[in-house]
Amino acid sequence: MPNKKTDLEDRLQAAMATKNEDPGLSIPYLAERFGVSNTTLQKGLKNQTTPRKIAHKSEQLLSHPEEKVIVQRIEDYDDGGIPLRRRHVMQMVYEILKAKGRMTEIGKGWVDRFVQRHPGIIQTKVGKSLDKQRALATDISILKEHLERFYLLKSRYHVLPQNVWNTDEKGFAMGLGVGGTGLCRTGRGDPKIMQDGKRDWATVIEAIAGDGKVLAPLVIHSSTAHVMGHHSNINYEISTDAFFTHSKAGYTSSEITLDWFDQVCEPRSRPAIGIMEHRSLILDGHSSHDNNIQFIEHTIVNNVHLLCLPAHTTHILQPLDSDIGLFSPLGNYYKQELKDFQRKNGPFWKMRKGDFYPML
Repeated sequence: MPNKKTDLEDRLQAAMATKNEDPGLSIPYLAERFGVSNTTLQKGLKNQTTPRKIAHKSEQLLSHPEEKVIVQRIEDYDDGGIPLRRRHVMQMVYEILKAKGRMTEIGKGWVDRFVQRHPGIIQTKVGKSLDKQRALATDISILKEHLERFYLLKSRYHVLPQNVWNTDEKGFAMGLGVGGTGLCRTGRGDPKIMQDGKRDWATVIEAIAGDGKVLAPLVIHSSTAHVMGHHSNINYEISTDAFFTHSKAGYTSSEITLDWFDQVCEPRSRPAIGIMEHRSLILDGHSSHDNNIQFIEHTIVNNVHLLCLPAHTTHILQPLDSDIGLFSPLGNYYKQELKDFQRKNGPFWKMRKGDFYPML
């Protein structure tokens, strides 16, 4: 909603400027033309009132061009389905001030005043609850809105198919999933298939482009430290085309996502002419993505435009995660490799972290 006080000041200044340019114009005519009262215009001309936003300009933390940069980023990420939260905007302001050598405290009401200074361009909105979002997940209008965002981003920045990337994570419970149908003696009960009692978790981050090119996967093991045992059964040819890291539970995190982008995604997906050619990265709304301000900043610097999938629609829209994507057959082939590993190593087999990646 436009700010009425700011709008009145703009109209008053326009009327005064017109009067100064053409003194012969009457005050009643200008007041009616610009929608201000005769008295207000007369007082303004007499005192040459300075508008509030100009009078307090020296008190603002950021210059007009700096605020325009933040407005542009808000618009870009809103178009990508990742509305920036207040703390994200505050972090952007802090980084700009830090680069200028100013360590000024940012007031709690700064974002509200920032929004008021840019009426009709940005606004604050309350997000829908997850329960309602889940109920609307398959609504055709949500899917249509996402596709419109995709084509808008693609046409605005002239993103070529080979520069459209999709990334996703796939979790594996190491040593589990070896059950299934098997042949056995007639008359016996269901066979008990032994499996490794460990519950180690591993996550694999993959990325694929519109032309079918894939990036080297990142394997995240559950561990408190990265040890050579994680690679003990991996030959050199395989290990040179994969990346390995660790987290306590084997899940991804904001830090891992940022490292993955800096070390794997950005350099290996970089177009031949460099970062000036725009790229897009389609991903889900995991907190390590849309709440990761450093990750978002790094994508901006490298002209990588994020497009977030709507909540609870990855089973439909996520190329890597859908029934016709890569992760479904990958999970099936992994289970088959696990069965073969068990038959090869006998009933008392033990799976090590170094055994995991060669099965993928």
